[in-house]
Amino acid sequence: MTIGENIRAVRKQKNMTQIELCRRCGFSQGQLSEYENDKHEPPIQYLGKIADVLGVSVAVLDDRLYKNFPPIPEDDFFKILLKNWPDLTTAQRSKLAGEASTMSETNRGVPPSSTSLDAEKKKA
Repeated sequence: MTIGENIRAVRKQKNMTQIELCRRCGFSQGQLSEYENDKHEPPIQYLGKIADVLGVSVAVLDDRLYKNFPPIPEDDFFKILLKNWPDLTTAQRSKLAGEASTMSETNRGVPPSSTSLDAEKKKA
């Protein structure tokens, strides 16, 4: 799916109108419409704001972010995370755990948009 399709799908899943998302993000409905219809790609800072307001990671909206990285063996990946874990705050641990899950799923060939959306549904 495209970034615009992902934005629209998550927005609708969250039962949010374009107007509400725009109000919370601080940009116009016209801009969002152009993003959702793939007329323009949102700048990364806007994509981050949209992701924050929707309560998902940027990777859910733009799965290209992780597709160009070589797969990391899962054991090595988690060893790296665990090594640095004690120095992180609780909020950083929570965010990193979600991102790690998305990245791990991507490395196994599971599209993050489908699995992350399912995880978000379970949280709600």
